[in-house]
Amino acid sequence: MYFLFRCKYSKLGDVMNRLGEVRDMDFWLPVANGAPLFEDLLFVRASEEGVRQLTAMCIPGLMPVIDRASERRYVQFSDQKIDMLRIILESGDEHILTDQTKAPTFLKGKLVEVTDGPFAGVVGNLLRYKSQHRVFVEIPGLGIYGTAYVPKFQLREVV
Repeated sequence: MYFLFRCKYSKLGDVMNRLGEVRDMDFWLPVANGAPLFEDLLFVRASEEGVRQLTAMCIPGLMPVIDRASERRYVQFSDQKIDMLRIILESGDEHILTDQTKAPTFLKGKLVEVTDGPFAGVVGNLLRYKSQHRVFVEIPGLGIYGTAYVPKFQLREVV
């Protein structure tokens, strides 16, 4: 699982050095078009025990995001959702959509999986956006993200 942390980017270097001290933990700072996608969010892949250990370290500028609306203590996302977001963002394509206000009125298209190309592994709704086939993925709490153009031959419908 990936857990969401608030991280002051001015302290990012110090935070990354301290994160390196914790075993079996990975972190990811989402970047789109050369800039951080979110203002102050960092994703940490760890067990819940690892998150407790990290929180106990009291690293200045790093704080877990708590989900007050559910029984879970920390906001978390499945590996699959974050891996799909990572594929979209790290494709390097400048035509991906990260601003959810630009996404079409949402999610009425067929559920598809991209089988080939830079977006292989992304599962989402196929929609036409500005005359192009794009696959849109909704990550609750984070937004809606769309790939750049995906040729039809690289898609298969998910049933």
